[in-house]
Amino acid sequence: MRIRLNSEYLGFPAGTIVESSGLWGQAAFLGKCTILSLNDNPPVTVPYLVNKVASANVRNSFDAAAVSTSATYAKIKTITLPDGLLGGQRFLFDLGTNDVDVAAYGKIYRNGVAIGTEQSSSSGIGSITLLTAAPVAAGTGYLPNEVLTIAGGTGGTATVATIASTGGIQTVTLADGGTGYTEGVGNILTVVQAGGAAGTISCTANAGGVITSIDSIGVIGTGYAVANTLATTGGSANNDATVNITVINGAVASFATTPTHDGYGYTTGTKATAGSAKGTGATIAVATVSTYTTKSEDIVQEWLPRDTCELWVHSDGAATAGVRNFRIAYDDAPTVAVTSANS
Repeated sequence: MRIRLNSEYLGFPAGTIVESSGLWGQAAFLGKCTILSLNDNPPVTVPYLVNKVASANVRNSFDAAAVSTSATYAKIKTITLPDGLLGGQRFLFDLGTNDVDVAAYGKIYRNGVAIGTEQSSSSGIGSITLLTAAPVAAGTGYLPNEVLTIAGGTGGTATVATIASTGGIQTVTLADGGTGYTEGVGNILTVVQAGGAAGTISCTANAGGVITSIDSIGVIGTGYAVANTLATTGGSANNDATVNITVINGAVASFATTPTHDGYGYTTGTKATAGSAKGTGATIAVATVSTYTTKSEDIVQEWLPRDTCELWVHSDGAATAGVRNFRIAYDDAPTVAVTSANS
């Protein structure tokens, strides 16, 4: 078979005429050559046949991060090879999971058919592994054991371990109903405590002028501490009703250092928080995050024009599999002298 190269291919300039009984027939099929004849003498010597070998030299890449929640293999990334490839290639990708207790799996496919071996990873995809206990900003109005959402990624949460010893009124109970209050709802009383200020409650009094219930907290105030039989003022009465503060909310004193949920997509540094019932303004430091694991596999594969090299993934359970830096790396193989015979 005699063929002419239409464009540069495998190291030969356009216009070169070569002859082959095998691989160069594939070259003709690849659309780089024109068949001149099937039986022509004398045979033409092909000086060098250049295939590819796997290397560290990245030639094709799709680096953007992507995730999949599929429990069975699903295509997540595609690299189209417009001119095909011959020989060996190295396939690399970063693989991880949003739950380090659950593995993620990946495999190389060609045109929807698996050609690679299964790779697995339990490394997180930017999952939080450690939080700093001391808040960057303490904020106000938080409760112990509140679980807050951490900004800057997806799904990461932190637990408020402790709050300041003083703060706003969160929960208050009636100690003594006092006397002389106006019957009905809407008696507004101010809670009196040394160091506390501006905390108010709305109460109901019976026909005898006795407070029978605390209906709501009007203003949480500041500087209050848990205590019993605190005096009150207001309500056009005798100022003799007393109350117990059983729970306060306040500035965050410390966070649990282990995330409630590790999430994914995070970097280290200061992050805002959200999700508190009444608290605002607290920020937290993400100390460490887990990283993807890089997977690498060398495969000898012939790729035809417009073949698609695909990365498919799945995860166990309800976890999210994540990938990034999907790459193909190769170099020209060492040249080998070849002489072809007619076919």
